Amino acid sequence: MMILLSSPILCSNIKLAKSSEFKWFVGNNKFVLAYFFDTDCSSSICLEGIRQFEILAEESSHSLSTLQMVKVSHMAMQDEFELPKTPSFVFFRDGNPIIYMGSELDIDEFTAWLDQNRDISTQSLYEDDFEHLTQAASGATTGDWFVMFYTDQCNKKLAIWESVAARLKYKMNIAMVDFEKNDKLADRFNIKKCPTRIFFRLGKIYEHDLKRDDFESLVLFAEGWYKNAPAKRVPQEKTPFDKLVDSIVITLKAYQQQPYGPAALGAFSTCILLIFILLYCTFKPSKQEKLE
Repeated sequence: MMILLSSPILCSNIKLAKSSEFKWFVGNNKFVLAYFFDTDCSSSICLEGIRQFEILAEESSHSLSTLQMVKVSHMAMQDEFELPKTPSFVFFRDGNPIIYMGSELDIDEFTAWLDQNRDISTQSLYEDDFEHLTQAASGATTGDWFVMFYTDQCNKKLAIWESVAARLKYKMNIAMVDFEKNDKLADRFNIKKCPTRIFFRLGKIYEHDLKRDDFESLVLFAEGWYKNAPAKRVPQEKTPFDKLVDSIVITLKAYQQQPYGPAALGAFSTCILLIFILLYCTFKPSKQEKLE
């Protein structure tokens, strides 16, 4: 059974959780609202923020009866979700975080935000449904897509990405792809870094390659700044022949870097040529077949 510990400087009804306790709390409750604040909460601003959280928590409990409240002051936990600032409110739905990006703590606005974000806004895409859902290559009828390719190495970006999805969900589709588990998509879109964010619109792709990747930058990019990025046609899914050619190119580059590069490269090239000649002769139609 988990015990939440009270901080001596915080005389409140909502408890302060240690790191391990907090993870247990989030993992065992459907809805959790967490208030992340500075470890040294002695300033009037910090104390006033906690007081406001108490008021918001009481009001929010009326709209979400199963909502659990907790306070967190551990820097490691703040870094895990890459919070843009402290204090911050983070709403967990079955363990999936979203950061409140409102400029002011208005009770009505905040409770409405909680109610609107009970469900997760970011869609998960996979190799077997990516093209069907996005229709990326055809630029057809499913609308614009802003997709983040990520792995476990950069999953701290997911909380901000979900916040972006909540802001834009009525304008476009926001999705994520674990490219370590979907290597065909990583290969198709040449994904090398984590995360990589690509905007899909009308058969074109625009990569978000800006130095800033905060909430405001990502929203502005999707809402129109993408037009300043280089546009490329959406690559088709690679055929087995495409993959063979890519493999040959990679091998040729590797041979060039070896001490006996030219000789080895010549031998390898000769072998490749012979293979193509063999394939051509094997599948070349005979004169009899042509006449028929």
